[in-house]
Amino acid sequence: MKLRDGLFWCRCPGRIVFLDLEQDRYFSLSPRLEEQFVRWSGGQECDPEMLMRLDRCGVLTAGDSSVSRLPGQFSPPVRDFGDELAPLTAVSMGDIARAAIAQLRARRAIERSPVRDLLSKCRREAGDMSVRPADELAAQQIAAAFSITARLIRSVDQCLPRALAAWNLCLRRALDARLIFGVRSDPFAAHCWVQCGDAVIVGDLEQVRMFTPILAVPCARVTS
Repeated sequence: MKLRDGLFWCRCPGRIVFLDLEQDRYFSLSPRLEEQFVRWSGGQECDPEMLMRLDRCGVLTAGDSSVSRLPGQFSPPVRDFGDELAPLTAVSMGDIARAAIAQLRARRAIERSPVRDLLSKCRREAGDMSVRPADELAAQQIAAAFSITARLIRSVDQCLPRALAAWNLCLRRALDARLIFGVRSDPFAAHCWVQCGDAVIVGDLEQVRMFTPILAVPCARVTS
């Protein structure tokens, strides 16, 4: 058996959390099912009845059992471009306007479409351009523009539209940026940020450090 397509997971302190990109939702399992899932992910022998229950609840499905069962590996960021003031002098009014418009459009789009469709749409609009080598100045300019728009447009509880908008602008400038979804448990919360190399572009480094990444979307394809 294999993990169902479109399903991603990570281990938070004391809990495993799943992201179902197809259904646009997060969820957890009962303690018994979680125990069996942990055994399955580690390649250990599992209760056949429990495996069938994991199948029925949409976690596992028939398929190649040699496919990696482990969650993705993510490089933690150590810098926050949004806190670096030097690039502010290089940010034009056009940069700020593009950031503001992108955020407003992302907010409206999220109300109408599932996240999965929005990710695909962003990549289609970006086309087949080649990703440029690390361009920190361009990434810093985008981060600075969103730092300014945070004072003009509501930014509290807006991590997804802000991150989606920033990632879209990164794609259009062929930057090798990732849109990352993270979660934490007890109490449950989710966060979304954009990361380029070891630096956060949008999402606030201090907040990011409180979350465990569950999905990273690069420029070309979705990886768990």
